[in-house]
Amino acid sequence: MLARVGELKPALRAVAALTSGPRRPVTVAGIDFPSITGVAAGLDKDGVGIKTWSALGFGHAELGTVTAYPQPGNDRPRLFRLPRSHAIINRMGFNNAGASALADRLAAAGVRRGNLAVGMPIGIS
Repeated sequence: MLARVGELKPALRAVAALTSGPRRPVTVAGIDFPSITGVAAGLDKDGVGIKTWSALGFGHAELGTVTAYPQPGNDRPRLFRLPRSHAIINRMGFNNAGASALADRLAAAGVRRGNLAVGMPIGIS
């Protein structure tokens, strides 16, 4: 649902107003990041929240893991807790809509250099 905020212009403006504090831009390895805070890989596998992340003040987002072609990932359950070891096993299997769908979504969202740095881990289809 949070990702849908980016599709609703009044909601996006309201979120931007609430998070309009100092962003503390930084440059690392020649890449400009509008903010030091980012979105980790796996939270937004298909880039559906791309407009929202910038409005919330994030300076970068790892989208994916993305594969060349759409794939459903592994059968469920895909996450397992090991309480005695205090561990979690993740075997999601790179469920995503594919590289073309992500590229189209980024283009439609107007992602461009300077407003949000985007990284995409690439997986095997």
